[in-house]
This record gives sequence, structure tokens and C-alpha cells, in this order.
Amino acid sequence: MVDRRQLAEAESWLALGAEAGHVEAMMHLGRLLLFRGDEERAAPWLERAVPENHALAVVMVQDLHSRGAAEEAERWARYAAEAGNAEAAARLAEWAAERGDRTDSERWTDWAARLGLGGVSLLRAGLAQHLGDRAGRKHWLEEAVHEGDLKAMEALGSMLIDEGDNASGELLLTRAAEGGRTESQLLLAGLTALRDDHDAATRWLEAAARGGGAVRKVHGYATAFTAGGHMQAAERVLHVCAELGDAQSRVELAWILLGRGDNGEAVRWLEEPAEQDFPDAGFMLGVALERVRRTNAARRAYERAAAAGDGRAAHNLGVLADRGGDLLAARRWFLEGARRGAACLCVLPGRRFVLGQGVRSIGHRSSHGDRWNGWRTSRC
Repeated sequence: MVDRRQLAEAESWLALGAEAGHVEAMMHLGRLLLFRGDEERAAPWLERAVPENHALAVVMVQDLHSRGAAEEAERWARYAAEAGNAEAAARLAEWAAERGDRTDSERWTDWAARLGLGGVSLLRAGLAQHLGDRAGRKHWLEEAVHEGDLKAMEALGSMLIDEGDNASGELLLTRAAEGGRTESQLLLAGLTALRDDHDAATRWLEAAARGGGAVRKVHGYATAFTAGGHMQAAERVLHVCAELGDAQSRVELAWILLGRGDNGEAVRWLEEPAEQDFPDAGFMLGVALERVRRTNAARRAYERAAAAGDGRAAHNLGVLADRGGDLLAARRWFLEGARRGAACLCVLPGRRFVLGQGVRSIGHRSSHGDRWNGWRTSRC
């Protein structure tokens, strides 16, 4: 809820600035008065400010429109456009197309073009899409491509692929991707992966992650590679995402590394996520540290993970205590593991105490050396 006293104070300060001739203060004061329903007082300030600051005027009309004040947004967008604001004219063209008014849409588009708006062909393509004119959209996208518009290359490339012209579509997507369009890089990664060209797919994904900041989207492809058994491609993609700081990618990369016994490298990738208490990271770090014989460090990692509720880590603390001859601590940790969801693992500890048999940690390497002892499914 807005404090009315603060609102009144804001209005008084904006009024001081507006009366002193500050255009931005005039704009904000007019907007504030509009939202209070005081159109009569708002109009003079906006009439002075809108022609003076085109960028702020467009922000204001978009804000009005997004808040449901469509009539007021169009009124002031029209005022701005008539005062020479090309972006405001483009917004009016879009709103007209959204309501199906082709005549008004084309009128404002023509006016935006006369005012020098860049990318008018792409704007016309977008308006044709709003109007359901597929042929018109394709025509204007082709015009925009001739003008060198990368976004148009991406849109037309996708359109051609939808129509079955994969060769022409991929050529356009490649041009857009090489120009730095992240979405085109992701689309090409998907298309090449479908052809089992995982080398090309990973190259496009690396470009998207490094250049476009699409780390989370790229991580999704790595997950798909893993699910499909394409571990080399998954590892390459996860490595890039991990380098860029993605905690989930670091944990999944470490899972691959642990699976093949590259334990020291796994420790490197797990230390930071474990410090952040990222799910699975603390437990996995403990396993990796055990494997490189850093038992005290492993114990600390397990303790932190167990404190965060990981029953597998509690179980492994029980194993370490058992190995050290502290049976009371071992029993306590095994019971804690059971309470935290690792109940199925209590069978072995029970047999150990009754029959004197050895107990293994979760994450112990099997004799085959290529798989875990079911650590991901050890919660019962």
C-alpha cells in the first residue's frame, strides 16, 4: 500500500522541479497526476515535457499501457508521435495491429518511417504477424534480411524451416548466429543435435553460453545430452557453464568426473557449490575427498551436508566413525541417516554390528570402476 503522505511529499518535490523547468520532473509529475485521475492538472506538464524528451515519453506511454491505462497511453503516444517521436509512432502502429486495425497500423508505420525510425521493415513484419498476414510477414522479413537485419534472418530462417525448407532456413540461422544472435545459436544446436552432429551442437552451445549469457538454457541441452547417453557432449557443455559460474552445471560435471574416477578435478568443481549448500554438492564433495584420501576434509564436508539434511552424508559419517572404532558415534550417524531418508542403508550397518562385517560408504566405487553404488537413488 502506498503511503499517502509520501505520495504528497513526492508530488511537492516534483512540482518544485517542474516549475524550475526540469523536463524529467514535469514528466514524472504529469504521470503521477494521471494515475491519481487528475488529468486536468497533468495535461499542461505532459504537453511541455513529451516533445522535449522522446525516450522518457516512450517509457511513460509503455508504462501507462502495461498498467491498463490504454486510452491515456494512446493519447499521449499520439501527442508524442505528432511532435516527432518515431518510437511513439511505432508503439501506436503495434497497438493498432494488435486490435486488428490495419489502416491505422499502416498510417503510424508510415509516419514512423518518415521520422527516420530504423528497422521499419522488421516492424512491418511484426505488424503483419499481429494481423495474421503470413505472406506479408514473409515479404517484410525478406526485405529486412536484404537490409542486413540479424533478427530478421533469425525469424525468416525459423519460418523457412517450419515450411520444410531446412537448407535455406539453416543458412539464414547460421548468418544470424555468426552475427551473435543467441537464439539462432540455440536453434542451430538443436537442429544439429537432432542429426547426431554433437560436435557442431556443442560449438553452438558454447557460443551461446559465452557470448549471449544463455547459461541456463544451454544447461538444459547438457541435461538432454546426459539423458541420451551422449556423455562427451554433455561434459563439454557442462564445462563451459561451470566455468561461467553455474552451480548446477558444476555439480553435474562433478558427477561425470566422479563416475570415471577423476576425483581431484571433481573436488575443484564442488568446493564452491558445497560452500553455498547447493543440493548434492556437499555429499559429493565428501565422496571425492574420501577418494583422494583427504579424510578429515571429507568428514567436514559430510558434516555440513548432514546438517543441511542429507541422509547419505550422515550415513557416510557413520562409516567413517565405524572405521575409526567409535561405534557409538557410528550408530548415532547411521540412525540420523535413516531419519534423513537413507533408511535402506541401515541394513548393512545392522549386519555390521551383529555379524562384524564391513560397511561401505555411499559413493564407494564398484569393482568395475565405472559406476557409483547408487548414490542418486539411495534415499528410500
